[in-house]
Amino acid sequence: MLDTILWDFTEPFIVGMLFIGMFSMVVIRYFMLAGGFYMYFYLWSPKKWQSRKINQKPHSNKQFRFELKYSIITSLLFALIGTLTAVA
Repeated sequence: MLDTILWDFTEPFIVGMLFIGMFSMVVIRYFMLAGGFYMYFYLWSPKKWQSRKINQKPHSNKQFRFELKYSIITSLLFALIGTLTAVA
């Protein structure tokens, strides 16, 4: 019945586009969730939650960039594993 193959995963272009699509979905989801929580707890109402913080020291820009870099690396790994799973 299904004689037509929609995607040919032997084509490097298709695999690359699949990887880019998966990476985009993971990163967009990360920024929406993590960014939403960051904006709420650190920008919109930081005083309300200050007493509940475990670490009372403010974070440095260096630490913020470090966390962001490793989150993007993790997103790359998730996209790679998702792509390999789809191709396999």
